[in-house]
Amino acid sequence: MVTVLVLDQDSSIYKGVVMIRSSRNMLRILALSILIILGTIGTRSVTALSPTRVDVAYAPWDFSLVESTNDVGMHVSLARHPHTGQLYMSYYDATNDDLRLAKYVGSGGNCGPGNSWSCEIVDDGGGTDNVGMYSSLAFDPLSGWPGIAYYDSTNYGIKYAGYYCTPHVCSWGAAPIKTGTFLFSVYTYPSLKIGSDRMPRIAYYTDTWLGDSLSYAEQVNTGGNCGPTGISWQCDDIDTGTHVGKYPSLGITTNLTPLDNPYIAYYDGDAGDLKYAWYLGNGTGNCGSSDWNCAAIDTSGDVGPYPSLLLAQNSNERPGIAYFNSDTGFAKYAYYLNIIGPGNCGTGLMAGKWQCDNIRKISTTTGWISIDLDTYTDGTRAMAFGCPACYGQGIFYAERVGAGGNCLPGSAWSCEIIQSDPLTHDLSQFVELDISDADVATVAYYDADAGDVWVGQKNLAVYLPMVIVD
Repeated sequence: MVTVLVLDQDSSIYKGVVMIRSSRNMLRILALSILIILGTIGTRSVTALSPTRVDVAYAPWDFSLVESTNDVGMHVSLARHPHTGQLYMSYYDATNDDLRLAKYVGSGGNCGPGNSWSCEIVDDGGGTDNVGMYSSLAFDPLSGWPGIAYYDSTNYGIKYAGYYCTPHVCSWGAAPIKTGTFLFSVYTYPSLKIGSDRMPRIAYYTDTWLGDSLSYAEQVNTGGNCGPTGISWQCDDIDTGTHVGKYPSLGITTNLTPLDNPYIAYYDGDAGDLKYAWYLGNGTGNCGSSDWNCAAIDTSGDVGPYPSLLLAQNSNERPGIAYFNSDTGFAKYAYYLNIIGPGNCGTGLMAGKWQCDNIRKISTTTGWISIDLDTYTDGTRAMAFGCPACYGQGIFYAERVGAGGNCLPGSAWSCEIIQSDPLTHDLSQFVELDISDADVATVAYYDADAGDVWVGQKNLAVYLPMVIVD
C-alpha cells in the first residue's frame, strides 16, 4: 500500500492510495490507479516541477493526419531524433515522384493537426526523375542529422540523402550509390543504418540478368568501388542466387562488441526461406562473400517476405525477426536462442538455435504485407503489421506478454486491431512502428484509398515527478 502524488500538465498535485506489485505490471497498475485518482481526489496548485511524459501500455491509440496534399505516404519510414526524441518520417509523394520528410514540431509547422508537423521535399529528382520509393530513415547518433536511403526508379538504383550543417546553413544533399539499367541491373529495397562512426550502411537487393543477390554498401574514408565522385562507398554482394536478397532488413550493434557490426534478415524468393547474414570480416564465412556467414532460419514453406530485424543491444536481449508466411497467411516471429535451445528452426550454423512462432493470421492474399518490429526498454518485443487489400481488418499491434496472450490459443503474444479498415477501404499499407526511450509506441501508415499519411500514438499523458511514499 502506497501513497501516490502525481503532477499533471497543469502543475496540480493529485493524491491517492494504491497497491503496486513488482515487474513491468507495476507501471500499468500505477497508471490505472492514477486515472482513478485524477477523477476522484481533490488538488492543490504547485508550480515548481517540470513535466515529463511517460507511456502506459494498453492505453487507447490516438491517430492524426499528417499530410493529405497529393498522394503521399507510400513507403513510409519512421524514426526518432537520437537526442531530442522528436519524431521524423520519410515517405514517397506519388503525385510528384518526390522523396519527402515530415518532423513533429508541436507548433509553427506547415502540415498536420494545428500545423504541428513540418513537411518538406528532400529530393525532387531534379524535376524529372522518379525518386523516393522504399525509403529508409536513420540518424547519425552523434550529430543527430538524418539520412535517408531510397529507390531511384528512373535510374534503377539506390540513392542516399544526408542532412548536413555548416556554421551558417543546413541543407540536404542527395547522390546515387548504385545506378542500374532496365535490361541488365536493378538495385532496390534499401535498408539504412548509421553507425557510431557516423558512416551510413545500406543493405539492398540486386536484380540482374546474370543472377540476384543480397548486397551491402558502406561509406568508407578511402578507396571504395561505388557512390558519387568524391564520396567513397564500398558495395559488395553477400549472398547470390535466383531471387535471393529481397526485402533486406539491416541491423547494426550499438552497445555490444564488435561495435557497428552489421546483420541482415532477408528473403530467398527461390527457396521460399527466411535467411540471416552476419559479418565476420576475416574471410572464413560461408556466403558468396567470405567475409559473411549466411544461414536459413525458417524453411517451413514459403516464408520470409518483408522481414523486420531487431538486434540485441545488451547481453540480456536476443535478436528477433518479424516476417510473413505466404503459404499460411500468418505473421511470424523468430528469435535467437543460442545455447539455450533447442529451438524449432534454423539450419547450418544456426540449426536449432532459433525459435519460430506464428503470431496471427492476417492474409491469404498476395501483395505487400507490412510488418515492423521494435522493443520496449524492458526488452518486451512488439510489432505492428497490416495487409493491403485485407478489407475489414486494418492495422494490428501485437505485444509479447509471455503468457495469456490472445493472438492464438496459448499464445505468448497479445493482439489488437488499432485502426480498423471499412470493408471497402484500405488504410493498412506500409505500416511502421517506433517505441521511444520513454516507452511511447507510435505507428505511421499510408491510407491507400485517400492517399494520406497518418501517425498514431499509444500513450497516456501522465507527468513526472511521481512521489511514492510507503
